[in-house]
Amino acid sequence: STVREALNMLKARDLIYTVPGLGTFVAEPAANDETRRGYIPDHKSADDLLNVMELRLGLEPMSAAFAARRATRSHIEELNELHLVLAGNPEPSTFAEADMAFHMQIARAAGNPMLEDAMNMVRTFLLGQQILTSQEQWRRDRADRFHAQLLDAIVGRDDPTAEDIMREHMEDTYLYIKALIGADGRESGRWVRRGRSGGGSD
Repeated sequence: STVREALNMLKARDLIYTVPGLGTFVAEPAANDETRRGYIPDHKSADDLLNVMELRLGLEPMSAAFAARRATRSHIEELNELHLVLAGNPEPSTFAEADMAFHMQIARAAGNPMLEDAMNMVRTFLLGQQILTSQEQWRRDRADRFHAQLLDAIVGRDDPTAEDIMREHMEDTYLYIKALIGADGRESGRWVRRGRSGGGSD
């Protein structure tokens, strides 16, 4: 699974390509092609921990809104199965893996391959981030409440609510990570829309 994730990241950067029946090959780099040298987050960097969260703050509410409009039956079935795993109170590493898969499935359900690719670019880093935020039982319970509300909004085709809940979820996680690493000086802004009490914000 680790090799597969690495190959997916390299494919997303057009550094390798696959020929069905033959295998995977290194791509020929184009001259002066700056797009092939994307930024790779450093999993040991506190700044990159926040950089990835800020990317998620921008992408994931949009993905949730599109997922509420476009999710197929199979997308919703997969989200239901992942939510059952999360609601079953698994140990932290299993919770983190299912949590990441839940968010990736929402990106997939959005029906825009560029959104899914953007999430895939940081997928390996994202798992480490999910493990970090899944150590405490209260954090897992809190995330589970957000996931339940997200699933309800997507099933109900309620795209404004799905977008709002995901934004609250991402901002809540961002603030928690900032507290964990002592990054009080870095401001994200309170992007949560006014008028919502939020799920799991107690």
